[in-house]
This record gives sequence, structure tokens and C-alpha cells, in this order.
Amino acid sequence: MISEKRRELADISRKLGDALPSVAKRELEDRIKTLELDLGFLLPDDTMTFVTRWAMGNDVSHVKKITKENFIRAAALAHAHNRAPSDYLSGVFTDFNRNEIDAYAATVWADYQREKQAEREGNGGGLTWFLRGRKDGDGSPPRRGGE
Repeated sequence: MISEKRRELADISRKLGDALPSVAKRELEDRIKTLELDLGFLLPDDTMTFVTRWAMGNDVSHVKKITKENFIRAAALAHAHNRAPSDYLSGVFTDFNRNEIDAYAATVWADYQREKQAEREGNGGGLTWFLRGRKDGDGSPPRRGGE
């Protein structure tokens, strides 16, 4: 692979010497720079994979260990104290992870609030769902002992 890149670099360098329009000359110069970088930083695939994951923070972050309950708790604390949800989560996070945590925690918190509101509205507030089945419907508690 290295010999192919060197051959290509030599071919392009010879073409660059010819009288070419400025646009074509710039394209060839860019290609030469790319080939020189390829030759200078040639690393095995597994090393490049590691470097890429490290740069993106995939292997140095605990972001994949956060559960929905953790997001809800962090968002509730953030809402109560007017801070960011990522301030209430422990672990190693990159700056990018913190931004994503804050955005996702806000979404999870809003969904949680909607679910709780639906539960409050669905049961009618307290034990009234239990009293609705009464035949007389006077709202008094059910009678005991067959009265």
C-alpha cells in the first residue's frame, strides 16, 4: 500500500510540472498534500479505530451507563436548583457528553411530567375512583357490614 501511494505521489508530481490551468494545478497540489499525510501517518486499522473512539470520547466516558431513572433524578434536581442536569450525575463525561446529557435529560423530564399529569387526571384525585361505583352516588364512603 505504501509503494502504491509513493508511485501515485511521483506520478502526480510529474504532472504538476506540466503547464496546467490554475484550477487543475490546485487540485493536484491538494492531492499531493493528502498523499503526503497518508504516507506520514500510516497506522494500522485497529490503532486508527482506537484513536477515533478516543477522540470522540466513546471509550473514556461513562455516558452509556446512565439509566432513565438517573436522567429523571438529575433533571428534577436541576429543575429545583436551576442548574444543569449533568451537574448531578457522577462519572467521566466529555464536554460533548455533558451537552447531550442536558438536552436528553430535559426531554426525559418533560415526558415524565406528562406521564405524572396523566396519572393525576386519570384517577380523579385520591379515592374518588373507588367511590364512583356506588349506586346512590352520594359521595359517602362505602357501607360496612352489608348495611
